[in-house]
Amino acid sequence: MKLNLSSSKKFTVAILVVISIVAVSGVVFRESSSVPDRLEKDVQHLAGKIVNRNLKSPKKYKETLQFIRNRWEKQGYKVKSEDVPTENDGTGKNLYIEIKGSSPQAKWLIVGAHFDTHFDTPGADDNASGVAGLLELSRRLQKSKPKNHLRLIAFTNEEPPYFQNKQMGSVVSAKNTKSRNEKVIGMISLESIGYFSDAPGSQQIPKILQGQFPTKANYIALIGNVKSTKFLQESKAALTDKPPIPFRVLPAIESIVPAAGYSDHWSFWKIGVPAYMVTDTAMFRNPNYHESTDTPETLDYKRMAKVVDAVELIINKFTGIK
Repeated sequence: MKLNLSSSKKFTVAILVVISIVAVSGVVFRESSSVPDRLEKDVQHLAGKIVNRNLKSPKKYKETLQFIRNRWEKQGYKVKSEDVPTENDGTGKNLYIEIKGSSPQAKWLIVGAHFDTHFDTPGADDNASGVAGLLELSRRLQKSKPKNHLRLIAFTNEEPPYFQNKQMGSVVSAKNTKSRNEKVIGMISLESIGYFSDAPGSQQIPKILQGQFPTKANYIALIGNVKSTKFLQESKAALTDKPPIPFRVLPAIESIVPAAGYSDHWSFWKIGVPAYMVTDTAMFRNPNYHESTDTPETLDYKRMAKVVDAVELIINKFTGIK
Protein backbone atom coordinates (compact mmCIF):
# COMPACT_ATOMS: atom_id res chain seq x y z
CA MET A 1 0.00 0.00 0.00
CA LYS A 2 1.43 3.38 -1.03
CA LEU A 3 1.09 6.27 1.41
CA ASN A 4 0.94 9.90 0.35
CA LEU A 5 2.06 11.95 3.31
CA SER A 6 2.02 15.71 3.70
CA SER A 7 5.24 17.39 4.84
CA SER A 8 3.88 17.85 8.37
CA LYS A 9 2.95 14.17 8.59
CA LYS A 10 6.37 13.19 7.26
CA PHE A 11 7.96 15.30 10.01
CA THR A 12 5.80 13.61 12.65
CA VAL A 13 6.74 10.17 11.36
CA ALA A 14 10.42 11.12 11.37
CA ILE A 15 10.22 12.24 14.98
CA LEU A 16 8.52 8.99 15.99
CA VAL A 17 11.23 7.01 14.24
CA VAL A 18 13.95 8.94 16.12
CA ILE A 19 12.19 8.35 19.43
CA SER A 20 11.93 4.64 18.64
CA ILE A 21 15.63 4.43 17.78
CA VAL A 22 16.60 6.23 20.98
CA ALA A 23 14.41 3.93 23.08
CA VAL A 24 15.77 0.78 21.43
CA SER A 25 19.37 1.94 21.86
CA GLY A 26 18.80 2.26 25.60
CA VAL A 27 19.36 6.02 25.67
CA VAL A 28 16.32 7.27 27.51
CA PHE A 29 15.69 10.68 28.96
CA ARG A 30 12.98 9.69 31.40
CA GLU A 31 12.26 6.49 33.23
CA SER A 32 9.07 4.94 31.90
CA SER A 33 8.54 2.39 34.67
CA SER A 34 6.65 3.26 37.82
CA VAL A 35 8.02 2.86 41.34
CA PRO A 36 6.01 -0.34 41.97
CA ASP A 37 7.34 -1.73 38.68
CA ARG A 38 10.95 -0.98 39.64
CA LEU A 39 10.50 -2.50 43.08
CA GLU A 40 8.93 -5.63 41.62
CA LYS A 41 11.70 -5.97 39.04
CA ASP A 42 14.39 -5.87 41.76
CA VAL A 43 12.54 -8.31 44.01
CA GLN A 44 12.02 -10.63 41.05
CA HIS A 45 15.75 -10.58 40.33
CA LEU A 46 16.80 -11.16 43.93
CA ALA A 47 14.11 -13.62 45.02
CA GLY A 48 13.10 -15.10 41.66
CA LYS A 49 16.39 -15.41 39.81
CA ILE A 50 19.17 -15.46 42.43
CA VAL A 51 17.10 -16.89 45.34
CA ASN A 52 19.52 -18.33 47.98
CA ARG A 53 21.43 -15.20 48.95
CA ASN A 54 23.71 -16.44 51.70
CA LEU A 55 27.24 -17.69 52.26
CA LYS A 56 26.11 -21.31 52.10
CA SER A 57 25.52 -20.68 48.37
CA PRO A 58 28.76 -18.93 47.27
CA LYS A 59 27.80 -18.46 43.61
CA LYS A 60 24.42 -16.93 44.46
CA TYR A 61 26.02 -14.81 47.17
CA LYS A 62 28.51 -13.39 44.65
CA GLU A 63 25.69 -12.69 42.19
CA THR A 64 23.82 -10.76 44.89
CA LEU A 65 26.81 -8.58 45.73
CA GLN A 66 27.41 -7.90 42.04
CA PHE A 67 23.77 -6.98 41.48
CA ILE A 68 23.76 -4.42 44.29
CA ARG A 69 27.19 -3.05 43.34
CA ASN A 70 26.22 -2.68 39.69
CA ARG A 71 22.98 -0.91 40.54
CA TRP A 72 24.71 1.63 42.76
CA GLU A 73 27.56 2.23 40.31
CA LYS A 74 25.05 2.85 37.50
CA GLN A 75 23.39 5.39 39.77
CA GLY A 76 26.74 7.18 40.00
CA TYR A 77 27.90 6.16 43.48
CA LYS A 78 31.27 4.97 44.67
CA VAL A 79 30.60 1.64 46.38
CA LYS A 80 32.54 0.73 49.51
CA SER A 81 32.64 -2.57 51.39
CA GLU A 82 33.25 -4.00 54.85
CA ASP A 83 34.59 -7.51 55.46
CA VAL A 84 32.47 -9.67 57.74
CA PRO A 85 34.45 -12.77 58.85
CA THR A 86 32.60 -15.91 59.90
CA GLU A 87 33.76 -18.97 61.79
CA ASN A 88 32.84 -21.57 59.17
CA ASP A 89 31.67 -19.88 55.97
CA GLY A 90 34.50 -17.59 54.90
CA THR A 91 34.25 -13.83 54.73
CA GLY A 92 31.07 -11.99 53.81
CA LYS A 93 30.73 -8.37 52.82
CA ASN A 94 28.56 -5.38 53.59
CA LEU A 95 28.24 -2.92 50.70
CA TYR A 96 27.54 0.76 51.26
CA ILE A 97 27.42 4.21 49.69
CA GLU A 98 27.70 7.64 51.24
CA ILE A 99 26.35 11.10 50.49
CA LYS A 100 28.29 13.71 52.41
CA GLY A 101 26.48 16.62 54.02
CA SER A 102 27.37 20.29 53.60
CA SER A 103 27.09 21.36 57.23
CA PRO A 104 30.35 21.79 59.20
CA GLN A 105 28.54 20.11 62.10
CA ALA A 106 27.13 17.31 59.93
CA LYS A 107 26.11 14.08 61.63
CA TRP A 108 25.31 10.70 60.10
CA LEU A 109 21.96 9.16 59.30
CA ILE A 110 22.29 5.45 58.49
CA VAL A 111 19.70 3.47 56.52
CA GLY A 112 20.22 -0.22 55.82
CA ALA A 113 18.65 -3.49 54.71
CA HIS A 114 20.01 -7.03 54.85
CA PHE A 115 20.26 -8.90 51.57
CA ASP A 116 20.85 -12.42 52.88
CA THR A 117 18.13 -15.04 53.17
CA HIS A 118 17.16 -17.70 55.62
CA PHE A 119 18.59 -20.92 54.20
CA ASP A 120 16.82 -22.39 51.18
CA THR A 121 14.17 -19.67 50.97
CA PRO A 122 13.64 -17.08 48.20
CA GLY A 123 13.30 -14.30 50.78
CA ALA A 124 11.08 -11.96 48.75
CA ASP A 125 9.64 -10.12 51.74
CA ASP A 126 12.55 -11.11 54.01
CA ASN A 127 14.39 -9.20 52.71
CA ALA A 128 14.55 -8.56 49.00
CA SER A 129 11.79 -6.05 49.70
CA GLY A 130 14.09 -4.04 51.97
CA VAL A 131 16.94 -4.13 49.47
CA ALA A 132 14.64 -3.03 46.63
CA GLY A 133 13.47 -0.17 48.84
CA LEU A 134 17.08 0.79 49.56
CA LEU A 135 17.94 0.85 45.85
CA GLU A 136 14.89 2.98 45.08
CA LEU A 137 15.88 5.44 47.79
CA SER A 138 19.43 5.73 46.44
CA ARG A 139 18.00 6.37 42.95
CA ARG A 140 15.94 9.27 44.32
CA LEU A 141 18.86 10.70 46.29
CA GLN A 142 21.37 10.79 43.42
CA LYS A 143 21.36 14.58 43.07
CA SER A 144 20.44 15.47 46.64
CA LYS A 145 22.38 18.01 48.64
CA PRO A 146 21.94 17.09 52.31
CA LYS A 147 23.15 19.08 55.27
CA ASN A 148 23.83 15.93 57.28
CA HIS A 149 25.71 12.87 56.02
CA LEU A 150 23.79 9.84 54.77
CA ARG A 151 25.04 6.24 54.55
CA LEU A 152 23.00 3.52 52.83
CA ILE A 153 24.12 -0.03 53.65
CA ALA A 154 23.29 -3.47 52.26
CA PHE A 155 24.04 -5.80 55.17
CA THR A 156 25.14 -9.42 55.04
CA ASN A 157 24.53 -12.14 57.64
CA GLU A 158 21.40 -10.95 59.38
CA GLU A 159 19.89 -14.44 59.35
CA PRO A 160 20.90 -17.42 61.55
CA PRO A 161 23.47 -18.72 62.38
CA TYR A 162 24.92 -15.21 62.45
CA PHE A 163 21.95 -13.39 63.99
CA GLN A 164 22.85 -11.19 66.98
CA ASN A 165 26.46 -12.34 67.22
CA LYS A 166 29.84 -11.00 66.04
CA GLN A 167 29.41 -12.60 62.60
CA MET A 168 26.36 -10.44 61.84
CA GLY A 169 27.06 -7.84 59.15
CA SER A 170 25.43 -4.97 61.01
CA VAL A 171 27.40 -5.79 64.18
CA VAL A 172 30.62 -5.29 62.19
CA SER A 173 29.23 -2.09 60.65
CA ALA A 174 28.18 -0.70 64.03
CA LYS A 175 31.61 -1.44 65.52
CA ASN A 176 33.27 0.34 62.60
CA THR A 177 30.95 3.30 63.08
CA LYS A 178 31.96 3.49 66.73
CA SER A 179 35.69 3.11 65.98
CA ARG A 180 35.50 6.09 63.59
CA ASN A 181 33.94 8.17 66.38
CA GLU A 182 31.11 9.20 64.10
CA LYS A 183 28.29 11.31 65.45
CA VAL A 184 25.12 9.48 64.47
CA ILE A 185 21.59 10.87 64.44
CA GLY A 186 20.10 7.41 64.20
CA MET A 187 19.84 4.22 62.18
CA ILE A 188 16.84 2.89 60.23
CA SER A 189 16.55 -0.76 59.16
CA LEU A 190 14.27 -1.67 56.25
CA GLU A 191 13.06 -5.09 57.34
CA SER A 192 10.34 -6.90 55.36
CA ILE A 193 8.30 -4.07 53.87
CA GLY A 194 6.16 -5.70 51.17
CA TYR A 195 3.42 -7.91 52.65
CA PHE A 196 -0.05 -6.42 53.31
CA SER A 197 -3.60 -7.63 53.76
CA ASP A 198 -6.98 -6.00 54.36
CA ALA A 199 -8.52 -9.17 55.78
CA PRO A 200 -9.83 -8.99 59.35
CA GLY A 201 -7.45 -10.73 61.76
CA SER A 202 -4.59 -10.79 59.25
CA GLN A 203 -2.31 -9.01 61.73
CA GLN A 204 -1.18 -11.00 64.77
CA ILE A 205 -0.47 -9.03 67.93
CA PRO A 206 1.69 -10.19 70.86
CA LYS A 207 -0.40 -10.33 74.04
CA ILE A 208 1.58 -7.56 75.68
CA LEU A 209 0.63 -5.22 72.80
CA GLN A 210 -3.04 -6.16 72.43
CA GLY A 211 -5.05 -3.03 71.63
CA GLN A 212 -2.05 -0.97 70.52
CA PHE A 213 -2.03 -2.21 66.91
CA PRO A 214 -4.82 -2.76 64.35
CA THR A 215 -5.69 -6.36 63.47
CA LYS A 216 -5.77 -5.72 59.72
CA ALA A 217 -2.29 -5.99 58.18
CA ASN A 218 -2.62 -2.85 56.06
CA TYR A 219 -0.04 -0.58 57.73
CA ILE A 220 3.67 -0.31 58.39
CA ALA A 221 5.33 -0.24 61.81
CA LEU A 222 8.28 1.76 63.13
CA ILE A 223 9.63 -0.31 66.02
CA GLY A 224 12.57 0.61 68.24
CA ASN A 225 13.60 0.48 71.87
CA VAL A 226 12.80 2.92 74.66
CA LYS A 227 16.14 4.71 74.22
CA SER A 228 15.13 5.43 70.63
CA THR A 229 11.86 7.13 71.62
CA LYS A 230 12.94 10.65 70.61
CA PHE A 231 14.20 9.43 67.23
CA LEU A 232 10.94 7.56 66.68
CA GLN A 233 8.79 10.53 67.63
CA GLU A 234 10.74 12.87 65.34
CA SER A 235 10.33 10.36 62.53
CA LYS A 236 6.60 10.20 63.26
CA ALA A 237 6.43 13.99 62.98
CA ALA A 238 7.89 13.78 59.47
CA LEU A 239 4.90 11.62 58.42
CA THR A 240 2.06 13.10 60.42
CA ASP A 241 0.80 15.77 57.99
CA LYS A 242 0.36 13.57 54.93
CA PRO A 243 1.39 9.98 55.67
CA PRO A 244 1.89 8.03 52.41
CA ILE A 245 0.72 4.88 54.20
CA PRO A 246 -0.92 4.16 57.59
CA PHE A 247 1.69 3.53 60.25
CA ARG A 248 2.20 2.78 63.91
CA VAL A 249 5.15 3.70 66.15
CA LEU A 250 6.37 1.55 69.03
CA PRO A 251 9.22 2.27 71.44
CA ALA A 252 9.38 -1.19 73.05
CA ILE A 253 11.06 -2.56 76.13
CA GLU A 254 13.30 -5.22 74.59
CA SER A 255 13.13 -7.58 77.56
CA ILE A 256 9.32 -7.60 77.31
CA VAL A 257 9.06 -7.55 73.48
CA PRO A 258 12.19 -9.38 72.22
CA ALA A 259 10.95 -9.28 68.61
CA ALA A 260 11.43 -5.50 68.67
CA GLY A 261 15.13 -6.18 68.11
CA TYR A 262 14.79 -8.71 65.32
CA SER A 263 16.76 -6.89 62.64
CA ASP A 264 19.94 -4.91 61.99
CA HIS A 265 18.92 -1.90 64.08
CA TRP A 266 19.64 -4.11 67.13
CA SER A 267 23.38 -3.88 66.39
CA PHE A 268 23.26 -0.10 66.64
CA TRP A 269 21.42 -0.24 69.96
CA LYS A 270 24.48 -2.05 71.27
CA ILE A 271 26.71 0.96 70.56
CA GLY A 272 24.22 3.44 71.97
CA VAL A 273 22.77 4.72 68.68
CA PRO A 274 19.01 5.39 68.44
CA ALA A 275 17.62 2.95 65.91
CA TYR A 276 14.41 1.33 64.71
CA MET A 277 13.10 -0.93 61.96
CA VAL A 278 10.50 -0.05 59.36
CA THR A 279 8.62 -3.31 58.94
CA ASP A 280 5.42 -5.00 57.87
CA THR A 281 6.00 -7.03 61.10
CA ALA A 282 7.15 -10.14 59.16
CA MET A 283 6.31 -13.23 61.21
CA PHE A 284 3.33 -11.50 62.82
CA ARG A 285 1.46 -11.20 59.52
CA ASN A 286 3.25 -12.96 56.68
CA PRO A 287 2.42 -16.70 56.54
CA ASN A 288 5.39 -17.14 54.18
CA TYR A 289 7.98 -15.94 56.68
CA HIS A 290 11.12 -18.11 56.43
CA GLU A 291 9.31 -20.48 54.06
CA SER A 292 9.84 -21.54 50.46
CA THR A 293 6.61 -19.67 49.67
CA ASP A 294 8.16 -16.23 50.38
CA THR A 295 8.10 -15.47 46.66
CA PRO A 296 7.85 -12.22 44.65
CA GLU A 297 4.22 -12.65 43.60
CA THR A 298 3.04 -12.57 47.23
CA LEU A 299 4.03 -8.92 47.73
CA ASP A 300 2.01 -5.72 47.29
CA TYR A 301 4.29 -3.42 45.30
CA LYS A 302 1.95 -0.44 45.26
CA ARG A 303 1.87 -0.28 49.05
CA MET A 304 5.55 -1.12 49.20
CA ALA A 305 6.18 1.99 47.07
CA LYS A 306 4.31 4.05 49.65
CA VAL A 307 6.58 2.67 52.37
CA VAL A 308 9.55 3.95 50.36
CA ASP A 309 7.81 7.34 50.08
CA ALA A 310 7.46 7.42 53.86
CA VAL A 311 11.12 6.56 54.47
CA GLU A 312 12.16 9.23 51.98
CA LEU A 313 10.24 11.84 53.99
CA ILE A 314 12.04 10.71 57.14
CA ILE A 315 15.45 10.84 55.44
CA ASN A 316 14.70 14.34 54.14
CA LYS A 317 13.80 15.51 57.64
CA PHE A 318 16.99 14.30 59.30
CA THR A 319 19.40 15.19 56.52
CA GLY A 320 17.93 18.57 55.65
CA ILE A 321 17.10 17.66 52.04
CA LYS A 322 14.40 19.92 50.57
